[in-house]
Amino acid sequence: MEKSAAERKALPKARLFAAGLASIGIPLVLDEAASRVTLLADSVADLEYSIRTDELLRRWFSRALKFHIVLSLAMYALLAAHITSGIYLGLRWLQ
Repeated sequence: MEKSAAERKALPKARLFAAGLASIGIPLVLDEAASRVTLLADSVADLEYSIRTDELLRRWFSRALKFHIVLSLAMYALLAAHITSGIYLGLRWLQ
């Protein structure tokens, strides 16, 4: 891109917008080498960002899932104690 000023001028100013349109099949510029390289680099950067974000969210939500499971088991134990005491006191009341 440094050697070809004509190709550099043909690049769109809003590269992210152009990359988004190109991803759905609407190219903003003619099919030139520099524009293809730029769009490919933008796509690779977006993919890397998505992968890093996915890994971060998986780590965070795996911790949250463990906490959720422990909390759920505690709530089930309390529910079982509540039902047991209700049956015990309810049957005793009927006598």
